[in-house]
Amino acid sequence: MKIVFYIFVLLSCLKSFSQENFKDTTWYDVDWKTSNKSNAKFYRVYKKTDKGFVVYDKYLSGKTQMMAEAS
Repeated sequence: MKIVFYIFVLLSCLKSFSQENFKDTTWYDVDWKTSNKSNAKFYRVYKKTDKGFVVYDKYLSGKTQMMAEAS
Protein backbone atom coordinates (compact mmCIF):
# COMPACT_ATOMS: atom_id res chain seq x y z
CA MET A 1 0.00 0.00 0.00
CA LYS A 2 2.88 2.38 0.78
CA ILE A 3 4.35 1.81 -2.68
CA VAL A 4 1.10 2.88 -4.36
CA PHE A 5 1.07 6.03 -2.23
CA TYR A 6 4.69 6.89 -3.11
CA ILE A 7 4.06 6.33 -6.81
CA PHE A 8 1.03 8.62 -6.64
CA VAL A 9 3.04 11.36 -4.88
CA LEU A 10 5.90 11.04 -7.38
CA LEU A 11 3.59 11.28 -10.39
CA SER A 12 1.79 14.27 -8.88
CA CYS A 13 5.10 16.09 -8.38
CA LEU A 14 6.25 15.35 -11.92
CA LYS A 15 3.01 16.74 -13.34
CA SER A 16 3.28 19.94 -11.34
CA PHE A 17 6.79 20.64 -12.70
CA SER A 18 6.07 19.74 -16.33
CA GLN A 19 6.37 22.19 -19.22
CA GLU A 20 2.59 22.10 -19.71
CA ASN A 21 2.24 24.40 -16.73
CA PHE A 22 4.95 26.83 -17.88
CA LYS A 23 4.09 30.39 -17.02
CA ASP A 24 6.58 33.17 -16.42
CA THR A 25 6.46 36.92 -15.78
CA THR A 26 8.95 39.65 -16.67
CA TRP A 27 8.57 43.13 -15.18
CA TYR A 28 9.35 46.38 -17.12
CA ASP A 29 9.74 50.02 -16.14
CA VAL A 30 8.25 53.01 -17.99
CA ASP A 31 10.97 52.75 -20.70
CA TRP A 32 10.34 49.00 -21.20
CA LYS A 33 13.64 48.09 -19.56
CA THR A 34 13.58 45.02 -17.32
CA SER A 35 12.84 45.94 -13.75
CA ASN A 36 11.71 44.46 -10.46
CA LYS A 37 8.07 44.23 -9.50
CA SER A 38 8.12 47.23 -7.16
CA ASN A 39 9.41 49.62 -9.88
CA ALA A 40 7.44 48.16 -12.78
CA LYS A 41 4.88 49.95 -14.95
CA PHE A 42 4.20 46.97 -17.25
CA TYR A 43 4.67 43.22 -17.16
CA ARG A 44 4.90 40.41 -19.69
CA VAL A 45 3.40 36.97 -19.13
CA TYR A 46 4.44 33.91 -21.16
CA LYS A 47 2.12 30.91 -21.29
CA LYS A 48 2.86 27.61 -23.02
CA THR A 49 0.23 26.29 -25.42
CA ASP A 50 -0.02 23.20 -27.62
CA LYS A 51 1.34 25.20 -30.56
CA GLY A 52 4.03 27.24 -28.78
CA PHE A 53 3.62 30.24 -26.51
CA VAL A 54 1.23 33.13 -25.99
CA VAL A 55 2.82 36.36 -24.79
CA TYR A 56 0.80 39.08 -23.06
CA ASP A 57 2.08 42.59 -22.28
CA LYS A 58 -0.07 44.09 -19.55
CA TYR A 59 -0.46 47.26 -17.55
CA LEU A 60 -0.22 46.90 -13.77
CA SER A 61 -4.01 47.20 -13.66
CA GLY A 62 -4.17 43.86 -15.50
CA LYS A 63 -5.49 45.36 -18.74
CA THR A 64 -3.85 43.78 -21.81
CA GLN A 65 -1.63 46.15 -23.78
CA MET A 66 -0.58 43.54 -26.43
CA MET A 67 -0.99 39.83 -27.12
CA ALA A 68 1.14 37.72 -29.48
CA GLU A 69 1.46 34.05 -30.34
CA ALA A 70 4.82 32.38 -31.03
CA SER A 71 5.46 28.87 -32.25
